[in-house]
Amino acid sequence: MTGRTQEITPHVRNYRRSPSTR
Repeated sequence: MTGRTQEITPHVRNYRRSPSTR
């Protein structure tokens, strides 16, 4: 699950910066 962690890492940072993305 190393490839998925790298793709989720940038996604989590954007979610915390803009939780109103949805």
